[in-house]
Amino acid sequence: MSSRTLWKIGVFTFMAFPAVLLAYWWSLLLQGQPAPALGVNPVQKTVLESGVFSMRALIFALAVSPLATLLRRPQILSVRRMLGLFAFFYASLHGLAYIGLDQLFSLTTLWEDLLKRWPISVGMIGWLLLLPLAITSTRGMIKRLGAKNWKRLHKLVFAVAVAASIHNILITKGMQIEPLVHASLLALLVMYRVAGRPRFPKLSPAT
Repeated sequence: MSSRTLWKIGVFTFMAFPAVLLAYWWSLLLQGQPAPALGVNPVQKTVLESGVFSMRALIFALAVSPLATLLRRPQILSVRRMLGLFAFFYASLHGLAYIGLDQLFSLTTLWEDLLKRWPISVGMIGWLLLLPLAITSTRGMIKRLGAKNWKRLHKLVFAVAVAASIHNILITKGMQIEPLVHASLLALLVMYRVAGRPRFPKLSPAT
């Protein structure tokens, strides 16, 4: 098995682990067993944790290119699409947990929240912007759209980062450091992308 394959398997396992844990904890609850990790409010804990996982996956996805450049390891780029899809997966899980577990699929209540609580509206906008990026993440879609159009479309990730940061900060109760750290990291990574991804000179054979 090649090192690239092992790298991809390792990243996939790492990123999937939080979802597996959530599923395990909920299986305990459904069987009538205690799940202390979900706290006193399992629904709220699930909504919050899936949102945090989505933010982290988005940060990891945007950090791939800078890390590949700084470390001069192009193989790191092989997991960029996977990380982007994990960001979409956890964002979808976050929304589904909110709509299904918290709002019990009440469209009326959801609509009222979207109108009255604009941080939730911003989060919904972020997910809607992320949706076309997930749909067009395959090689087939890249060929259909053309490389230039595909790159233009995927610049929506900047808007996704802004929407996600605003949603994360405003939806968190009290002044907590974690949402600010996430927003700061996303801001730095977006600035790196906007600056044009500076390249480092190649090392000479004698170096």
